[in-house]
Amino acid sequence: MLDQRKALYTAFQVKVIIDIIINSIKNLSKYSIGFINIKPYNSKALVKIHALDAMIS
Repeated sequence: MLDQRKALYTAFQVKVIIDIIINSIKNLSKYSIGFINIKPYNSKALVKIHALDAMIS
């Protein structure tokens, strides 16, 4: 049980880090000409977050 809670906590920390990265990318992309280059990575990260959300709930 403790290991499961630890795993969920780690997954949540990873999700938070990914959220921060995505927000940074979104903020950068507003000012960046390379918006089109950033977008594919953005959607991949979002898919990973949805997978984590599904695992946690």
